[in-house]
Amino acid sequence: MSRLTLTDLDRARLSRDGRRLGVLAGAAAGTFDLESGFFALAPYRPYFMDLDAEGRWLAGYRTNHRDERYQLFDLATGERRQLSAPASDEAACANEDAQFARINADGTRLAFVTGLELGLGPASGCRLIAYDRLADALSVVADLGDDAIDAPSLDDAGAQFAAVLGPSGRTPGPRRATLFHLDSGATRDLLPDVAADAYDAVLSGDGSAVLVSSCADLDPTVGNADGNHELFRLDRASGVLHQITDTRGGAADCAGGGGGAYAPLPSTDGHFASIGGRDGSQYGPQRSERNGFAFGAVRTVPVVAGNTPPKLEIEGATAIAPGEYFSLLARAGDRDGEIPVLFAQVCGLGLPEGAEFRVDRNDPQARFSWSPTVDDAGEHVLRVGAFDARGGEMVREVMLAVCRFRVDAADRRTIAEALFAQLPAGCGDADRNGDGVLSAADLR
Repeated sequence: MSRLTLTDLDRARLSRDGRRLGVLAGAAAGTFDLESGFFALAPYRPYFMDLDAEGRWLAGYRTNHRDERYQLFDLATGERRQLSAPASDEAACANEDAQFARINADGTRLAFVTGLELGLGPASGCRLIAYDRLADALSVVADLGDDAIDAPSLDDAGAQFAAVLGPSGRTPGPRRATLFHLDSGATRDLLPDVAADAYDAVLSGDGSAVLVSSCADLDPTVGNADGNHELFRLDRASGVLHQITDTRGGAADCAGGGGGAYAPLPSTDGHFASIGGRDGSQYGPQRSERNGFAFGAVRTVPVVAGNTPPKLEIEGATAIAPGEYFSLLARAGDRDGEIPVLFAQVCGLGLPEGAEFRVDRNDPQARFSWSPTVDDAGEHVLRVGAFDARGGEMVREVMLAVCRFRVDAADRRTIAEALFAQLPAGCGDADRNGDGVLSAADLR
């Protein structure tokens, strides 16, 4: 089929040589050749697929049908192998991502975790299974029981399988970066001298390196005194760990009770890797080193010399009583014609409970609203930032006063109460004599 237009695309997976794209669409599944424009149709629609280096062999995984759970297709000849037929009993194994079949570079070896019996004898839980295409044989590599298996990966040769093993669900316990040798079944803890948990264990294509993440200080040349969740490259020949990320600005992520996987994508030699940015709203603060602004979900932009920063205007009341609403409107503009992005935070709090910062990205403008309680009485600093697409920024601070009561400078009673309540200046003028301090002299 030539020049096929695919609609309702669910997921796509690129072959290692970058020439073919495995696609799962609403009505079809197969590989699209990016050079010729031809589409090779698979005889069924798997839930998950993996491709060999040339995009010829497709390993498919289907959730609902045990007989069709694992299949292998030769998209050049049309050969189809059902690895999980005939039907077999299935033990409980909740590790969904690890159950997807991974295929090596030449399409001769598959590895996956499953609770299916597969003619290999009853399973008591999860098992790591290897399939040899040339011998057309399945084998049990390791019994994993109830362990959770995260961040699974297979090297290009199909000789090694790496994953993070740990207790299932919310059960506390160590999470270890583990390497499996598929032929011998031997296992190896990749960080045997590290007591801290690991969250990634991703093999490079040639198997020479493993990308691991941990809250431990594994590279003294960089240091991780804050105990942050950092990513490291483990050179398997030397055992040396090189720290890749360096989180700044205080403890983040691990201080909140555990990290999460970076899920890096390494190059074949393990010298390069791509990772997704961490979302500060979930994993801790991400700060601008220029102004200290703390972000939530952000994107990186280049700093362009000579770029004009955005303009920023803020309107609204800055002193209210508990139960009333702060409502401040922020407007931004840019002389260079770019559309600024707006963020806001209350210093030391982020956005307090019940507060909202709603952004209209088409205008651009945003509104900060907050109805504080009596427990919030005092002075707060609201920071509003406008950022353009070329590294320009404008950050303004607004003092917000939550007043237990308002001070009338002509009323001796409220002045006296203000002296002892230490009210913010925005709640009224208690400095009657104008000497710049609040004292008993203001009562005379």
